[in-house]
Amino acid sequence: MAVPRAPVSLAIAKHAVDALMTFYDPSTGLWDPGAPWWQSGLALQAVLDYMAATGNLEYLPQARYTIETQRHVLPWWPAGGGEFRAQSTDDTGWWALALTSMHALTGGEAPFLDIAKLDEAYIWSYWTGGDSTGGGAVCGGGIIWNVDDRRYHNAISNELYLLLAATLHNHLVGSAGDIATPTSNTNSTSISTLVATSTSTSTSTSTSASTEYLDRALQEWTWFFNSGMINAENLINDGLLETTCANNNAPTWTYNQGVVLAGLVELYKATGDASHLDTARRLANAVIASPALMPGGVLLEPCVHMAEGCEPDRTAFKGIFMRQLAKLDVVLADRPYKAVIEQNAQVMYDVARDFSSSSSSSGLYGGVWQEPFDGASVGKQASAVLLLVAALEV
Repeated sequence: MAVPRAPVSLAIAKHAVDALMTFYDPSTGLWDPGAPWWQSGLALQAVLDYMAATGNLEYLPQARYTIETQRHVLPWWPAGGGEFRAQSTDDTGWWALALTSMHALTGGEAPFLDIAKLDEAYIWSYWTGGDSTGGGAVCGGGIIWNVDDRRYHNAISNELYLLLAATLHNHLVGSAGDIATPTSNTNSTSISTLVATSTSTSTSTSTSASTEYLDRALQEWTWFFNSGMINAENLINDGLLETTCANNNAPTWTYNQGVVLAGLVELYKATGDASHLDTARRLANAVIASPALMPGGVLLEPCVHMAEGCEPDRTAFKGIFMRQLAKLDVVLADRPYKAVIEQNAQVMYDVARDFSSSSSSSGLYGGVWQEPFDGASVGKQASAVLLLVAALEV
């Protein structure tokens, strides 16, 4: 059964977003200050995606406030941090992507894209291919995850960078192929200066300004595709061994299987090369065919069967996959994933919703979509919103 269509589906998504906003702390701009910081970036992304999909901009003031408060230097950032430049490159990636969405939603307001460009340069500085400030050719290239120890080539940091670089290219390249001048005002001059400085110090001299983001995205994808993280079943393991740079055979987390889909869609939009969509199909189909990841047609995170469980980070992963799957679906003529997305949304609504409230507008969801409500958290709720937005868009 498909998710009920508008206006009912709009109401379901609205209730879920309102439930997500109950976690919002108006003093810090975080969704639950005790939750992992990256999940507030993801919650921001979920709310921005909802506003973009529906045209309902009522949460825009909170989105602005979150960005303004969280862009400052925070205690765990390395020296010279701030502007979302975190100790792990994936954390920076989540926030930077939300900033590109904020830029699009606000019609190009400053300084959102300028900060995202600064974040791209920061992540790129941890590329280990020898042609940036990231150091020598460790594992032949790739973005490292841990900034302090300069270690661990993992899937999510590299996938997020792929998506960010390709997205920036597609935001900035005009019809003549030139990068547009960033929008600026008196409040963003310093950011623009930082962007210019970071770009000049981290870009290969052979890379022209008009193609740097696409060149980097293609370089990232070539490295990632050949890294060994994609296994023989077209499932992506978590990362590479430090000693040998071989696949570490760690679990296939659903978000690792999802973010890459959106990255490949952006590469297709940038290049017109349909082979990127073919690869994305194979990666998406591998999840759908997996009895472990998609039992009965409903997505399941591997941590459900692990002793340590899914809290706190892994509760958010499934919605990320579904949101990126929708981005792939809408560019394919045969729309192969529409039914899968709608089925997952319907099952979540029918089974995992919080039925303890007498209100028919209960919008809280648990973390296992095919099981009854198991408590609320920012990760679970952001995941639910992302799934419902995906169902609205397909």
